[in-house]
Amino acid sequence: MKIIKVILQIGFITALSLLGQWLAAVLNLPLPGNLIGMFLLLLLLFTGVVKESHIKEGSDLLLKYMSLFFIPAGVGLLAHLELIQSAWLPWLVTIVITTIVVLMTTAKLVEFLISKEVSK
Repeated sequence: MKIIKVILQIGFITALSLLGQWLAAVLNLPLPGNLIGMFLLLLLLFTGVVKESHIKEGSDLLLKYMSLFFIPAGVGLLAHLELIQSAWLPWLVTIVITTIVVLMTTAKLVEFLISKEVSK
């Protein structure tokens, strides 16, 4: 019975991703459909329509094996290494800047959440 529950949970997450892709195509949005699908899931979680317990096992399974989803991207990078070598400096600058921005944003968000928790 647990396997069916996990399959249904992963199916629900996949359905939201597909819905997001459909919305991106139909509305001609400049965002990837899977990102729109995750925003929909976030909205459903915040509004309480979907509880965390409704998708916990399925999402835990996907997170457990998430590194496997990066293998095709890594192979694609290796397959097109000559393109990267021809423009390595802009890639490096972009990677360094975005990493710093993500770290700073995460730190500020954590500080904000901690200060909010302390003030309760």
